[in-house]
Amino acid sequence: MSTTTTLTPAKEKALMHRLSKAKTSLILGHPFVGTVALSMPFKLDATLNPPTAAVNGERVLFHPDFVESLGDEELVFLVAHECFHPMLEHCFRRGERQPRRWNCAADFVINKLLIDAKIGKMAKQGLHDPAIGPVASGGRARLRAVLVQGRIVVENDTIPGLDLAQLRHEAQTFVQGILNRP
Repeated sequence: MSTTTTLTPAKEKALMHRLSKAKTSLILGHPFVGTVALSMPFKLDATLNPPTAAVNGERVLFHPDFVESLGDEELVFLVAHECFHPMLEHCFRRGERQPRRWNCAADFVINKLLIDAKIGKMAKQGLHDPAIGPVASGGRARLRAVLVQGRIVVENDTIPGLDLAQLRHEAQTFVQGILNRP
């Protein structure tokens, strides 16, 4: 996929129509997410790099080549995915964290939620790991060992100095708070 593309008026109209159909699908199947999608302006941006999609909490940008490469259900997933970032306040809670790492972590959480809710179909480029998603959504993962720069940081499902039960409780409380908002 190139990072720039020629966007003719006809191609732009066809891609925006597909995005509108994805919004409509969300309104019909998942009204809460669909309402968020309808309230956010969508724009095609052939200069977007990486050439995928992005959101700043107010509008969503889509690279035309990426939209064109996705099937209809993958596009529904992508639209919902981008709407979930502001729904979960990812755009505002990042603080001083490293932006790319924060976005990847947020993507794991969002994709897990969308897969569980059966909203669209995740594209092959999506970030999803069954061992990470459940923890992010308040569930449980089993880890034998994790190595970082040759040093064991997780062994026999424990991280020295980290209370996983407390972390799990905090994640569940946060997710429940989001789900119970009016």
